[in-house]
Amino acid sequence: MNGSSQELPTYDPWGVVNAVMFKLAADGFKPRLSSDTIGEAKEAASALLMALGVLPVVPDYAAEDAVAEAAKR
Repeated sequence: MNGSSQELPTYDPWGVVNAVMFKLAADGFKPRLSSDTIGEAKEAASALLMALGVLPVVPDYAAEDAVAEAAKR
């Protein structure tokens, strides 16, 4: 490394899984995820993101939901 501390961009690996599933479906495939394979899909998407120099980060949806609920009050 050159000593610089550049931050990697981040992206949700589930967004990658979602995009791939929609693309496969649009091309006539019928992709399916089961409770047994869903973790493998996230791991593969995370590995792809890392290979592309993007840090996989899953958002804390529970925190987002709490903020949205508080905003409604």
